[in-house]
Amino acid sequence: MKTNAKWITAPRDMGVAATTFRRDLTCKKAIKKATLCVSSMGNYALFLNGERVGKGVLAPGWTSYKTRVLYQTYDLTSLLREENRLEIGVGQGWAVGYIGHINTNHCFAERTAAIAWLRIRYTDGTEEELVTDEAWDVYTNEVTFTEIYHGETVDKTAPIEYVGKAVLDATVKSKLVPQDGEWITEHERLAPIEVFRTPKGELVLDFGQNMTGYVEIRVKGKKGDRIVIHHAEVLDAEGNFYTGNFRHARNENTYILSGGEDVFKPTYTFQGFRYIQLVEYPFD
Repeated sequence: MKTNAKWITAPRDMGVAATTFRRDLTCKKAIKKATLCVSSMGNYALFLNGERVGKGVLAPGWTSYKTRVLYQTYDLTSLLREENRLEIGVGQGWAVGYIGHINTNHCFAERTAAIAWLRIRYTDGTEEELVTDEAWDVYTNEVTFTEIYHGETVDKTAPIEYVGKAVLDATVKSKLVPQDGEWITEHERLAPIEVFRTPKGELVLDFGQNMTGYVEIRVKGKKGDRIVIHHAEVLDAEGNFYTGNFRHARNENTYILSGGEDVFKPTYTFQGFRYIQLVEYPFD
């Protein structure tokens, strides 16, 4: 793999929020082939002209990030138009966030970072390469908190603000390796089989089996209203919501409504659960 792409990061500490790296590009000639390769320190989500690209989630996946990090390849041939906006959102994921039973933070990297290279071959035989460098812009993200163990906060009312130009991240020395396994995908959808109140009065939804994934919510409500969800694998002996086996992991997702039609689900994390508790919700 040969490329002039560089690892880039935000010009300031973005804390526990996700970061968006953005680059606009113009394609004035007919495209024969366009291939984009992407990786990150943290988990990334790829967008082109406002639409999510690819079937995978939680890319680039789990590796020993200090040694090797996977990159994924996307065919953009049919997706590019004359004026384009490429965005890579990056959350802390396994590389930067808390991980392991000893509650280790920044196990593999101190900050999120991204690397990408887009190779375009035009029908006239010419070629062009767009790579991550200091020309990329950095913006805040509607995901204002994200951790693998603790969950995610999505704020549809959060302003998207310009942070500055990307800076090079020379701390990343990991070997880039093409993806060598299956994609992590959304491959099955399950509906709750029961909604009930526990003896303590907790509002709980039962999905019928323990699973790895996340809950998707479609809702319309008042701007600024909140939905807070906790996750659990089992109930206690009395039938109440139980999370003691998660130890320090909060497994909490918080969604702040835009006032319009909203669809909420995590982008940079996931949960293990059978039951969810609606801790806070703006509906009966």
